[in-house]
Amino acid sequence: MFAAAFPSGPLIAMIGCILDTRTKVFVFLNALRRPIAEKAGTIGDWKPIYEAMSIISLFTNAALLYFKTEATIGSYEDIGKLWVYVIALMIILLLKYLVILFIYDKPGWVRDKEEELDFIKEEQLDEQKDSKSIQENLQRQNEDLIRELERVYMDLERVSNDPKFKANLKPTIKDLNEIKKGKNKANK
Repeated sequence: MFAAAFPSGPLIAMIGCILDTRTKVFVFLNALRRPIAEKAGTIGDWKPIYEAMSIISLFTNAALLYFKTEATIGSYEDIGKLWVYVIALMIILLLKYLVILFIYDKPGWVRDKEEELDFIKEEQLDEQKDSKSIQENLQRQNEDLIRELERVYMDLERVSNDPKFKANLKPTIKDLNEIKKGKNKANK
């Protein structure tokens, strides 16, 4: 953020980051086990923090540039310096948001694949809804058949108590012998 005030700051920060990375690599390779990787869809809570820092850095860098450097301002009055600062800040903010607007977060092939996956998900949901309605229809038909069978069994029970019906149901000895012969043939 203060690159205009301390130009060698980024170099020192880069050296510190390199040393930090090398020491962590050494520790992970020699002293610790490999950390368990966790899948994340986004950077989570860090995104608004990075966005806020980028906006704050615009304000501070513009203020450092226009209030501390006499060469760029020249002989403007204090009000003139303020207007130059505000106009420059607005131009930089506009450029920042134009870049955000025209450069996508994801490449085109990733967006296409996501659209394809969303389409497949919608088709699967439609199929599930259709299969669910088919299952419900089959369930209703099953219940209707069960009710019909119960009515038939009740009718059969009522009729089977009738003595005339029982007399007609008694098999003859000839019928029983034929049934036994059929079983014997099937067993051979």
